Amino acid sequence: NKSITSLMLQNKTLRLTLTNEEGLFSEKPKEGNVMLYYVWDGKIKQVAELHNVLALLQQRWIVLKKMCAIKPA
Repeated sequence: NKSITSLMLQNKTLRLTLTNEEGLFSEKPKEGNVMLYYVWDGKIKQVAELHNVLALLQQRWIVLKKMCAIKPA
């Protein structure tokens, strides 16, 4: 998805993590489920950065489907 890719490239301190293990806040998803984390490493200094993160969150289902489709090596 070109719009998601563009948003992610604009946010170089953004990290996406997909896990079925224990997460950042010690929670674990139910059996058969996964968690998608958006982690911002740093301070948001401009309103545009916040808008980009919000745009990614609004497209989280598309991001999750794409990440689930990736087969780890």
